[in-house]
Amino acid sequence: MTMSVTDIQESLDLLGNLKKLRETFLNDKQAAIDSVYTPEIKGRIVEIENTFNEKTKELNDNIVILESSIREAVSIHGSSVRTGSYIATYQKGRVSWDTKYLDDYAASHPELLKFRKVGKPVVALRALK
Repeated sequence: MTMSVTDIQESLDLLGNLKKLRETFLNDKQAAIDSVYTPEIKGRIVEIENTFNEKTKELNDNIVILESSIREAVSIHGSSVRTGSYIATYQKGRVSWDTKYLDDYAASHPELLKFRKVGKPVVALRALK
């Protein structure tokens, strides 16, 4: 069944309303949780979060450096590498063509068009701010 533009607009508005409702629900949940904590517990939670945030940042920095090193090494190696728990998948660089130039060229060489394929469109949903 094909939806009209009006149907799509109504669906987009419904999506926006559902996401706002979810955000409100999660905020209400957090407010209910926060109301149970005493000031002493809240202070201790902040201390714990700060301690773990520092350690997490250090781990994240090390992970980024190691991932970059692995990507570079696999790129030089030229093929995928696998362990028992991870795989670094190698893919050759994609070939691209100057589509505008080829379209212009195909206008005078229509035999070229039999090699042309057009994929399915892609739709992205973004909230407007």
